Amino acid sequence: MTIFATNRRFLVGVTEVVAGTAQFNLSSTFPADSDHNCRIANISVSPTIEMTEFDVRTGDDAEMESYAGVRSAEISFEIPLTYGGAVTTEPAYLKYLNACGLKEVEYLGTGLGFQPLAEQNCSSMTIAVFEPGCGAEPSAKAKLFKGCMGEFSLEASGVGAPRLFKFKFKGAYVGDYTVSFANTPILTGTTTRTAEKHMSSSIVVDGVAMQTNNMVLSGGNDIRMIPDQGDSTGIKMFYIAGRKPRLQMNCLSNALATEDVFAKITGEDTGITTIAGTNFTITLPRVQYIASPDTDIEGSIGYAHEFKLLRNMIGTASVVALPDEATFEILQGARA
Repeated sequence: MTIFATNRRFLVGVTEVVAGTAQFNLSSTFPADSDHNCRIANISVSPTIEMTEFDVRTGDDAEMESYAGVRSAEISFEIPLTYGGAVTTEPAYLKYLNACGLKEVEYLGTGLGFQPLAEQNCSSMTIAVFEPGCGAEPSAKAKLFKGCMGEFSLEASGVGAPRLFKFKFKGAYVGDYTVSFANTPILTGTTTRTAEKHMSSSIVVDGVAMQTNNMVLSGGNDIRMIPDQGDSTGIKMFYIAGRKPRLQMNCLSNALATEDVFAKITGEDTGITTIAGTNFTITLPRVQYIASPDTDIEGSIGYAHEFKLLRNMIGTASVVALPDEATFEILQGARA
């Protein structure tokens, strides 16, 4: 009997050269060790194979077979926000951000920015989830998904907590395979640096310094399927059909003269927000207060703020030095 322990499951993703075409097939081609290069946790796979009922009348109550149709899956996992090691060195997890619609922009010698841009809406990847057996040099079961695109959030669950990317991908479910030990990729090349934390950082919203005990920056991607009746899965690939990015934070209440939340919401005010940490700065050119219910923060009154992230433009002028379309930038290093 072969046992497949849950704590040995791992995930490998590779950017597709041709969107919707798998980079490997797990029969004769396989991901390389260098592709298995991220610290990934909390991997979950939820396959969906659509079954169509055909209600055959048999003269009794027994049922007949259903028909298997479109095959897809949702793959979720977490990766810490870690420094690439140098300001212009791409972090290993960048390929997953690309497949969530973020484009990397290098600032010559000073930094690397990740921006949500429509040109990345079809930047799909192939994902395989491996489940090695126990014993010496075990083979692994593996699930293969192609044409994968994702939604992400960057979250910190409390003061001092690491900032984590939480990914949720959708992909065409190609099938299950047995992969020999020799063809199972080995973790290599990961950064040894610790994650950016929700600590030793400043958060300023429209000129007001905030004290928060959490944060959730959501890309708000609307992931849709491109059907393909010529494909065995029924799917060509997934893509980003639209975006509604949001920022949520629980913040301590400020004096009314400092932050008049009622006036900001009713006045439809917008302003720049920056979240500055040790190695990363998140810039949101224009945020709008859209909900601020009361909350309790360690016995103090606070607001559960939700902000809408808007286009980087007022009138015909950009607010900050980013593309007009960019509703935020996650910046490693500096722009200049």
